[in-house]
Amino acid sequence: MTPPGRFAVLMRRLDNQRQLCQNTQHQAKELIAVWAMTG
Repeated sequence: MTPPGRFAVLMRRLDNQRQLCQNTQHQAKELIAVWAMTG
């Protein structure tokens, strides 16, 4: 079994990756919206 500390680090890393993904998607949506307005 993995130690709880290691598991917590893994979970935190996964959470960070998910937040990064959401941020990127949000920025992409904003870019598309701006591009649609200016285009």
